[in-house]
Amino acid sequence: MNNDVGEIRRVVSTFLQMVEQDHSDSMIIAATNHIALLDRALFRRFDDIIHFEMPNTERAKLVLQSRLSNFKPAKINWTAMAKLASGLSYADVTHACQDAIKDVLISGRDAISQADVASALRERRSTMSKKERTTNGR
Repeated sequence: MNNDVGEIRRVVSTFLQMVEQDHSDSMIIAATNHIALLDRALFRRFDDIIHFEMPNTERAKLVLQSRLSNFKPAKINWTAMAKLASGLSYADVTHACQDAIKDVLISGRDAISQADVASALRERRSTMSKKERTTNGR
């Protein structure tokens, strides 16, 4: 963990130097999932800071419906799938939709089922949990 903190400090320091040396008309956009690890000095370099919350069930439902709308979904209980997506980020829900579509295409089917979506959401949650356990040294 101490190595991780040192590494993030080096990255932030390098990034701050890059920002200070940039005199172009470019727009710099940055994102993080670990805001607490970043030096407050970094935030003074940005004009605007936008905080994104995790999607609630209604937003997760909209993301699922939107991402799967171009791929003929079979009968899906969107509310149940949105509840299953609880705790996942917008990116995780989007990736789960893409994974479900890939699985359907690889298997040669022409419609996506609720089981496909549920499986992809569970896999995404499982992958996220393993990643967190590895990151936290468990």
